Amino acid sequence: MKKKNGFTLIELGVVLSAISVLAASTMTYNGFRQAAVHTQVRKALKDIRTGTAASLILISAEDAGDQIWLQYLADKDFIATDDNYEISFTGGIKIIQAHVQTQENQSAYMKIYATGINDTAAADLLNAESTISSYYADAPKNTFCNQNNAHGLSLFVICYKL
Repeated sequence: MKKKNGFTLIELGVVLSAISVLAASTMTYNGFRQAAVHTQVRKALKDIRTGTAASLILISAEDAGDQIWLQYLADKDFIATDDNYEISFTGGIKIIQAHVQTQENQSAYMKIYATGINDTAAADLLNAESTISSYYADAPKNTFCNQNNAHGLSLFVICYKL
C-alpha cells in the first residue's frame, strides 16, 4: 500500500469545528464578564445610595457636602473602598468620587464620578439606572449629571436626588 501524506477532509473539518467552538465560547465569556462588571458597578451605586440615605438621617445635606463622601461612607462601613477611597472593578473601571451637593433653589443631590466606562457601557448604565426613582433625570445641564466624558474628560457622572 501507498503511504498517504496530508490530512483528510474529515480531519480538517473536525479541527475547524473545534476552533470555531472555542472562538464562540471566548466571545460569550467576554460578554458575560462585561455583564458581571456592569452588575457590580450597579451594586456599588446602590450601596452608595443606601449609605447616603442612612447617613442623611444623622447629618444634614449641608454637612454632608463638606465631607469627602466615599471616605465618609467607607469610614462608617457602608461601602468597601481601597486605600485611596475608590471602588475598583475588573477592566479598569473605578468609582473615584461622590459628593453631596446643595444649591439655592434646588433640592440636594448626590453626584458620583467614575472612570474607565466606555460610551456603550455608559449608555447601558444610564438606561438601567434611569428606572430608579432617585435618578436625577432632570438635573440642570451645568451640573454635568448623567453624562459620559463629562468636563471633556473620560469621566462618567451620574446623579441621584436625595
